[in-house]
Amino acid sequence: MNSVNPSIEPSEVELDLLKLPRLLSWKEAFGNGNPVELDIGCGRGRFIIEAAQARPNVNYLGIDVSGKSLRMAKERIAKRGIANAKTAWGDARHFIADRVADGSLDAAHLLFPDPWPKSRHQKRRVATPEFAAELRRALGRGRPFHVATDIADYFDELLEAVASGGHFEILSEGLYDPERQFLTNYAAKYLEQGREMHYARLRSV
Repeated sequence: MNSVNPSIEPSEVELDLLKLPRLLSWKEAFGNGNPVELDIGCGRGRFIIEAAQARPNVNYLGIDVSGKSLRMAKERIAKRGIANAKTAWGDARHFIADRVADGSLDAAHLLFPDPWPKSRHQKRRVATPEFAAELRRALGRGRPFHVATDIADYFDELLEAVASGGHFEILSEGLYDPERQFLTNYAAKYLEQGREMHYARLRSV
């Protein structure tokens, strides 16, 4: 299937959640039955753009709470005519819990999330044991979950949050390898700065 369609408009890239069933049908959302991977906190969309172009038989959905970032992501996706990348606005925690059916995701990515370092803001962190339980439900058993951050202490906290409840097992952890990963905007920036980045691959159990 060809994922390039020069006639795509930015409005076609974003899922209109008001017009879709509460529990999403990915076939209806994307127009095909291909596997779906979720990018949590997609920002300006570099990751889903690169991944979708490289893997045209996989659908990518990027979700973010920043309307400004999503507008940029939609424009970039539309300009490139990428039919297998879409966006949704909202809090990923609620989106997964309320809109994603059991076992309907094939993979998930949490790449360079905001660490919300101030104590009063930590409730905004995406990665919590409750989030891990909902994500595991949405993935089903044996599906990959990729995590990356440039903050060493936060990396340990992320892995503890998502693995402590027994919903995920850590398959590997180490440094983020830009030669083997599709870059995010933050990863590209940190690579230029020579900043150390941390990466882990988990699997739902």
